[in-house]
Amino acid sequence: MALIKLFSGMDFSGKSTTVQNLSIEMPGKFKCQQKFITPIQTLQEMIDNNIWIPRKDFIPLLQEMVLTDVQDYCQKDLILQDTLWVIKFTAKLLTDGKNIYETEITKLLSLIKNYPDMDSFYVTASMEKRKERYQKRLLSGERISRSDRLLFSENMFEEIEKYYKEIIFFRFPDTKIIDTTNQSPSQIVENLKNDALIKYS
Repeated sequence: MALIKLFSGMDFSGKSTTVQNLSIEMPGKFKCQQKFITPIQTLQEMIDNNIWIPRKDFIPLLQEMVLTDVQDYCQKDLILQDTLWVIKFTAKLLTDGKNIYETEITKLLSLIKNYPDMDSFYVTASMEKRKERYQKRLLSGERISRSDRLLFSENMFEEIEKYYKEIIFFRFPDTKIIDTTNQSPSQIVENLKNDALIKYS
């Protein structure tokens, strides 16, 4: 049984809500960790500001980012972790072009092995349910990100998710799948509270 409980999933799957609710329902047990500023955003900001990264410098930059990130998990706290940025980033590269980014993808898949063992949960939902959640967020006035809008490019969204799941099961083969389509947030949390990986940590 691992100290870190990893919750992964594409946008609007319900993973962040699940992590937050589980933390509230089990106060003081877990440290809740969610990285809003990730290397993906750093790279995207560089691209948006026309800061060009030479191809030869890309892998060393990614390696530095991943190995620095890994250090954050070398602790003895019980953690509820909302997403590992590097897995979604690698899935996006695979979608953009296996052949184009073959060297980078190979290196990233190797670097992912540096992360410690985690009890892994993959959170998913139907496309209809995700779009319903998108509309609720939109109407609430919450910020809609570029990543959120990807939901409406269904083929690309589903391809990224396919690779995302493959990488998750590559690194964490005992990952449990949670489908939130027909479950309320309270039902999901109640089920998790009774899951041995959560209950007996």
